[in-house]
Amino acid sequence: MSSPIANIGHYPVSSGFSQHRVHPITGKVRRHQGVDFRMPPGTPVLAAGDGVVHTGHQEHGAGNFLSVDHGGEAATRYMHLERFAVEDGQAVRRGDVIGYSGNSGGSTGPHLHFEVWRGGEAVDPQRDPLTQLGGPGPGGHGLSAVAAAATSPASPDAAGGRQHQGAIAAPAPLRGVFAAAEARHGLPPGMLTAVASVESNFNSNAVSSAGAQGMFGIMPGTAKDLGVANPFDPREAAEGAASKLAADYEKFGNWNHAVMAYNAGPHRIEEALAGRGKPLKQETLDYLPKVANAFQQVNRGT
Repeated sequence: MSSPIANIGHYPVSSGFSQHRVHPITGKVRRHQGVDFRMPPGTPVLAAGDGVVHTGHQEHGAGNFLSVDHGGEAATRYMHLERFAVEDGQAVRRGDVIGYSGNSGGSTGPHLHFEVWRGGEAVDPQRDPLTQLGGPGPGGHGLSAVAAAATSPASPDAAGGRQHQGAIAAPAPLRGVFAAAEARHGLPPGMLTAVASVESNFNSNAVSSAGAQGMFGIMPGTAKDLGVANPFDPREAAEGAASKLAADYEKFGNWNHAVMAYNAGPHRIEEALAGRGKPLKQETLDYLPKVANAFQQVNRGT
């Protein structure tokens, strides 16, 4: 999914996702199941993904609102609109204008209330890895929006990687190799270190239960596609991993999605962004916060 507003960084968040928010009108403590963006009335609102629109109206609640059913138990909701740009039951594509922001219903000022639902539960749009609402990460690479959800750093590794005191570094003999591969393929500095840390904790002999091999966790079929003859050679694997991440970034234009594609494959991420297919595995949803957290620690230590 993508942002419900073009240039979303221009519109401040007036109220975030919360389990316990004091309602600005009633004064009661209630769950706030989405994010409010303050903006002038009439700002175009965009479909966050492909799907079918359902429209509605509540005089004292959501006002003019609509939802987009993306399939696969995924949906997005858009509330307090000035007017609709689509009809009930209409099929839309990601990025289509579906309405215009307003101040309808129970509202204290012009804004858009945006919700993301997965499996019948509202999730925080600013922490949902498939919704591009978070700000850019270190160096503007879009890797920090969900880093706060990651687990704590891994323990030190005997293979020579360093993970302590809030910093991660690759084994000394490989730091120049990683940096050169990142430069060749246009990756943010530290990306390969973060991925290798999460995939194997810098273990070049690692083999996962699914069959992923080497320091960068490359599956045999993927290694063949990338021209990696020996995924257990960290230098060769680093080049292949950099090539794959760069290709996925070119496809999605977003490092968050490129990292998720490294784990699940680009086709699966394309389906999820369009709201099609089965929900992503928890492994993939957990993978991005882990890499984002590692990426921040790598840059903290440089």
